[in-house]
Amino acid sequence: MLSVPLTWVDGSTAHTRDISAGGIYVLVDSGAPIAPWVSLELTVRRLGLRFRAFAQTLRIEPAGHRTGVAMRLHALRMLVLP
Repeated sequence: MLSVPLTWVDGSTAHTRDISAGGIYVLVDSGAPIAPWVSLELTVRRLGLRFRAFAQTLRIEPAGHRTGVAMRLHALRMLVLP
């Protein structure tokens, strides 16, 4: 499990639960708007990498006090941090 903090454009927060080359599962604040498509950028400083992708929402489910969102990644790009 790779937990990386995320901030959506509207200011709500999320954390990744699972990341693979084909998809991502994030836990978002309950009640946060979830779009059918989003643009993601994740920075993993300890690896010296930044990932960019478009993500398609596949599934939304309750996850305790948060909401779980499964997304398929498209056009994934990996960039090395300077």
